[in-house]
Amino acid sequence: MRIWWCDLQVNSENLINYLRQDILILGGVMLKAQEINWSKYQIDVEDVMTITSLSLKIFRKLYFDDNAFHINIPTRNQDTFIRRGYYGGHVDVYKPHGENLYYYDVNSLYPYIMKSYPMPSGDPVWKNNLESVELDSLFGFIEAYVVTRLFGYMFEKKSSPFEGFISDLYESRLEAKKRGDEPMTFIYKILMNSLYGRFGMNPESIVTEICNQEKYDEMMMKDNFQSADKLNDDYYIVNYISNSQIVDDTEWKAPKHSAVQLSAAITACARIHMYPHISREDCYYTDTDSIVLGSPLSDDLVSSKEMGKFKLENHVKKGIFLAPKSYMLEIEDDQHIIKHKGPAKDLVTSEWFQKVLEDPSLTEKIATSANFRIDWKELKIVKKDILLKLGLPQSNKRENIYDSNNLWIDTRPLDIIDLGTKDATTIFKYELLTKNGEIDKNHLSNEKITKLLEEMDDENKSLLSKYYEEEGNQSTNEGQKTTTVQPTLYITSLRKIRSQRIMILLKI
Repeated sequence: MRIWWCDLQVNSENLINYLRQDILILGGVMLKAQEINWSKYQIDVEDVMTITSLSLKIFRKLYFDDNAFHINIPTRNQDTFIRRGYYGGHVDVYKPHGENLYYYDVNSLYPYIMKSYPMPSGDPVWKNNLESVELDSLFGFIEAYVVTRLFGYMFEKKSSPFEGFISDLYESRLEAKKRGDEPMTFIYKILMNSLYGRFGMNPESIVTEICNQEKYDEMMMKDNFQSADKLNDDYYIVNYISNSQIVDDTEWKAPKHSAVQLSAAITACARIHMYPHISREDCYYTDTDSIVLGSPLSDDLVSSKEMGKFKLENHVKKGIFLAPKSYMLEIEDDQHIIKHKGPAKDLVTSEWFQKVLEDPSLTEKIATSANFRIDWKELKIVKKDILLKLGLPQSNKRENIYDSNNLWIDTRPLDIIDLGTKDATTIFKYELLTKNGEIDKNHLSNEKITKLLEEMDDENKSLLSKYYEEEGNQSTNEGQKTTTVQPTLYITSLRKIRSQRIMILLKI
């Protein structure tokens, strides 16, 4: 789609008036927001770029006490290790269809966790050989094989520093809701939900820079270079990755307010909070803070206002759940709620859900167009015709169960034997043999270790051997090995072969 200059000239007066009104309305909104934030928090919104920055500024100015709760800014190694345990909630289909169901949402799940659960404080301490340590004595981020603790960072367990921040914002939100102030209700909600993500911001980011020929030639030679375009004879626009995994430590800069241990703790505790409910036999579907059940929750768990409790969103007459983020609900008055992730979200219907439920192998091709696709290379907005393939996506977590009539009736978790690569499986076997006392990490010439290492390629073999040599040389403290320095994790090859391990946060 091209916009011609002659068309703009003909409609210039109308377009300018339209834009002027937009600017006046937006300016009025921003002035009101500035007034509200200054009167309530003595913070000028002109000093922040985003709502997450505003949330952080409110927390630091009015609620945070570093003496009571010290927040550690992780080193590169610490950030790399802990960040592998920072991810969202469960999104799963357990049963593909049902009738007379109950759809619940948790009231402010993440803010509730931030207020109510203990958080990791202080400087982390790396602990090794955790297999024999009591589970209830650990608070931190542990790398493990299902239930076998291996090593990780231990933190002080302290009451949450977010209690006052969340309590005040939640109370303000309830008051705004009561007086029908929808904009402020929304702003308080966003402020509560934005803060935890600010602490977990990824240090790796793409930087766009305009530079001259000399700087361009220099950046082209670096490993973190991404792409470039020539603007004119003198200047280029260049994209490169800041804080990438492959840069030297001297070039790695920790984000100023990054404390991924807090973000990882909040999301992990949220999963723990939800687990008793998603593990019920009558749970049909879950998505982070919501569940669809076959029978109602007990009254003590339900409230439309109390933080952390469930609110009944809908009584579902009929539900079809095909995949994470893909479901159809028929509610009262024969209304339908349809959710489908991806570019086909506006093309699927309740009839399509029924057809795929009856035949999960069904696929359908639909021609459509995507408006407002951005061509960054040419700096244009284009309309693109695409051909979509509609069908049931392959699940990598659960497999379908069919009855004698070949109808899809249930699901079950996949049994994982191969962890994804030969190298990851080798490490898994190695750790199991070590745990059972069949091999000794201190002697890499052991016949069984040698046999396992032979399965690996030369580069990964060398890295793994070096890693376990370091691990075997650690000092012993009261029978438990404690490493003073965590083995380096951000070497690309080593990071890749160990990426299949399972990260858990142990909550006591």
